[in-house]
Amino acid sequence: MEKTVEERIRDLAEEVISMAKAQILVRFRFLDRALFELTPNASDMEETLSTDGRSMNYSPRYLLRGYRESSTFVLRACAHMLMHCLFRHMFVHGEMDQELWDLATDIAAEGMMEELALPQLLDAPGAPDRRRILAGYESEVKPLTAEKLYHFFRLNPPDAASRQQMLDLFTVDDHALWYVRDDVEEEDEGEGEDGEQQEEKPGESADQGGDSGSAQQAEDASGEDGDAEKAAGEDKEEGSGGETAPLPLSEAERQALEDMWRDISERMQTDMETFGRQQGYESGKLSQALRALNRERYDYAAFLRKFATRTEVMKLSPDEFDYVFYTYGMELYGDMPLIEPLEYREDSRIRDFVIAIDTSGSCSGETVQQFLQKTYNIIKEEESFDRRFNLHLIQCDAQVQEDKVIHTQEEFDDYILHMQLRGFGGTDFRPVFSYVEQLRAAHAFRDLRGLIYFTDGFGIYPQKQTDYTTAFVFLDDENTGQHLVPSWAIRLIIESQDLEE
Repeated sequence: MEKTVEERIRDLAEEVISMAKAQILVRFRFLDRALFELTPNASDMEETLSTDGRSMNYSPRYLLRGYRESSTFVLRACAHMLMHCLFRHMFVHGEMDQELWDLATDIAAEGMMEELALPQLLDAPGAPDRRRILAGYESEVKPLTAEKLYHFFRLNPPDAASRQQMLDLFTVDDHALWYVRDDVEEEDEGEGEDGEQQEEKPGESADQGGDSGSAQQAEDASGEDGDAEKAAGEDKEEGSGGETAPLPLSEAERQALEDMWRDISERMQTDMETFGRQQGYESGKLSQALRALNRERYDYAAFLRKFATRTEVMKLSPDEFDYVFYTYGMELYGDMPLIEPLEYREDSRIRDFVIAIDTSGSCSGETVQQFLQKTYNIIKEEESFDRRFNLHLIQCDAQVQEDKVIHTQEEFDDYILHMQLRGFGGTDFRPVFSYVEQLRAAHAFRDLRGLIYFTDGFGIYPQKQTDYTTAFVFLDDENTGQHLVPSWAIRLIIESQDLEE
């Protein structure tokens, strides 16, 4: 049976998409699973081009019109939406400025595509202007990820003209599906699972030399728009029309998709850092961005609380309080409860602690001050630290420059206000650990649980493992020697924007 015009258009669009995916895969084998998961989904909606992590949703006519105007249109669209998925841009958590987030993700996606250096995209429409804008932001935001760029935009909002120019240059797909927050009914979920995602995956292979033929077919198909519009209504009645728009994702589906793309990006990062490097892939910035995305996120306050010890505090213990006998006594005697609540309870508090600050020439005084301020803000929480604690704040470059002992929040507050950094020489971490051992021998600590060393990581590390928890803290992931940290110590990376909060 001869195919209808709509079916021929849809088949041709799938062929063009398969060809674009094959062009990416031939050059970058580590993208194979990601390309396999990003399956095409034809839609009968006008000018549709979007992804929610499940599929690449497109209007066949819109796709072929774009392909006729520029042979790189479909290749760029596939690569662009692939970057959105790999960097999990669509899984938005919390309240976001949607317009700024959309812009940040599109710029970041195009930046990663530039890193792939697909030859076909080097002369794509608008490419020189995009590269110029990307170069400007890369000098300010390192690495150029959507999260960091969004934070930069929040602090430095682009003016209306610049924003519109960037929207025109970087916008490729629609992000509306990312922000659907309505709960999906159980029956809708069933229909989505059984109906929407059952379309068979199109073939992945394509003839690399078929560009001119496909372009000619695209032009012919586009020239049949008038006939196709008449046939479209008949086709839909016969059930041969395109797929409808994808249903909103339930929370469980979103989480499953996010986990899947996290696994894909982590595997891709491993491949790039092993096999990709051996084959000479030029993917340094892409690999760096994936490391920033995939590394474990730490709550610095929760991390500090790990060094707490169990102690008794003067506080009512609701676990030990029996309301039945208490109420019975009040009713029986008027003002005399039978059982008084315990006025103390066991709690986890931080008492003995060491914070070492790298004051070598490579560390910024402003950054050090922000780190201490962040630590102080956490210490002010009564549930975390004892009212009177034993904190040694040690400044060190190649030797110990200062040891300030702080016992109260007031003392810490005064130190922050009048702090002076000392040192600015080379970097050697060993003197701090030797000095701490001297303090322990002099019984300066009752129960030392941990030491945090704030540094850029470039220095001489101790060889012997400590019998207390040691963590080296780094700011962001740019130009740090965190890979030099010995295996027995903890590497903790915190974001610069976290220090500014």
